[in-house]
Amino acid sequence: MYLVRFPFNKRFYSLITLILFSLLANAQQETFTKLKTIPVKANGVEVDKLGNVYLFHNEKIEKLNALGEVIKTESFKKYGRISSMDVSNPLKIMVFFDELLQIVFVDNELGVRGNNIELDFIGYPQTVAACLSYDNGIWLFDKSTFKLTRLNENLRETNSTSNLMQIIGSDINPVKLFESNRRLYLTDPDEGVFIFDFFGTYYRKVPIKGVLSIDYFGDRVYFQTDSKLFVFDEKTSDMSELDLPTKNSKYLAVHRNKIYLLSENNLHIFNVNL
Repeated sequence: MYLVRFPFNKRFYSLITLILFSLLANAQQETFTKLKTIPVKANGVEVDKLGNVYLFHNEKIEKLNALGEVIKTESFKKYGRISSMDVSNPLKIMVFFDELLQIVFVDNELGVRGNNIELDFIGYPQTVAACLSYDNGIWLFDKSTFKLTRLNENLRETNSTSNLMQIIGSDINPVKLFESNRRLYLTDPDEGVFIFDFFGTYYRKVPIKGVLSIDYFGDRVYFQTDSKLFVFDEKTSDMSELDLPTKNSKYLAVHRNKIYLLSENNLHIFNVNL
């Protein structure tokens, strides 16, 4: 029996090493596959359960279909500047106007549905964040009391936290509030993400600073910073971290295996493979 020895070839070894590194790099890049870039001018983007895309800019909302084509535009100038939207119920979309303290509900054709809510009139004069809740309720965060308050569809309080400065131990300036899978998420770019149960009981803090935007789909919550995407699994509490596939994005939306990243002048749509 003879043992065959092959001569060491430095050039061949370098080539194999280069190929392996290239394959690893391509595998990482394929986490995100670009589908489309749409020129837009918007402050925020949301995607409902049906895959309809909503862009809001100042007082205007544009509804896009899954192909990125504008199918409806509506102006809400009399209510002021739109600060956020909650599209978790595609038939009853909540639009929040923080400057004039108004909540307006619209249907899937962007037509106003029912009466608007004047938050200062009903006793919440410094509301800075709002979202939909189960059974047609809403959650509010009011800086005059530093409390989270849940109202039912008749605008009666069902749940309220104590002063969050006393619970959390710091001042907070939330930019987004939403309810998902019996949990409530409150985002502060300087402090992180605070999680409560759907009764308003404080659960935990996710200490990711610099969160610009947050969204959820299924059992995953997605946190976006200026260069990273963090994915939080609500079932296991595991957190994964990825490099964003595009720079200078300021707002995030997720639907199934698609991620929408809004930059100053474009909406970038990617398939994401996690």
